[in-house]
Amino acid sequence: MHDLDASMAILAQKQAAHREAMLADTDRLVKIYEDMPPKEAAAVFNIMDIHVLVAIANQMNPRKISAIMGSMTPERVNLVSQFLAGVRSFRPVHASAVSDDRPASQGMEMGALTSYSATNAAGTGAGAAEAVQAVVKG
Repeated sequence: MHDLDASMAILAQKQAAHREAMLADTDRLVKIYEDMPPKEAAAVFNIMDIHVLVAIANQMNPRKISAIMGSMTPERVNLVSQFLAGVRSFRPVHASAVSDDRPASQGMEMGALTSYSATNAAGTGAGAAEAVQAVVKG
């Protein structure tokens, strides 16, 4: 039992450190996008993974995000607004929900988006960084 308690304590410490690192990364991205011209940030937000976008938008200054959203596509603004308002939430798609004749993308349109993972974060982060560089370079 002592070993189990020690393992649980170590796991809790690692989870807390991971959460802090993720928050620091999000804060850094918030500052980057708040400092960008709104039209350039909007171009990136239009193609950014929705999980990352919602995390960033949720932390941004309301004046900054409103200026950016003014240059985004209406469909994307609608989707982000639904997440920010709490009308939609991220929840995993269950195999049974998609196993009928509906395509997997239809489940996503209904708000049943897949969970965000560290693998997606790394891939999306790199793609977003490349998109930012492309927009900035013109």
